[in-house]
Amino acid sequence: MNHLLNVLDGFASAFTWGPSSQAYPTTKQGFQRDQEKLRGDVKAVGRDMKNTLKEYGEPILEGRSEERKG
Repeated sequence: MNHLLNVLDGFASAFTWGPSSQAYPTTKQGFQRDQEKLRGDVKAVGRDMKNTLKEYGEPILEGRSEERKG
């Protein structure tokens, strides 16, 4: 019975015209807000890394990083 109801519901939705009744929020300056939030996230990560380095000391550079220093 559920299968029949799903089929009938599918047929009913096939004949509806126009946009769906679901309302989407309109956003203004969405890219600018995303950019500002991303900038804040980068600053927070940098601040956390800086605090961690203060707490645990300087990182150990291994491999190619040391070769570039000298």
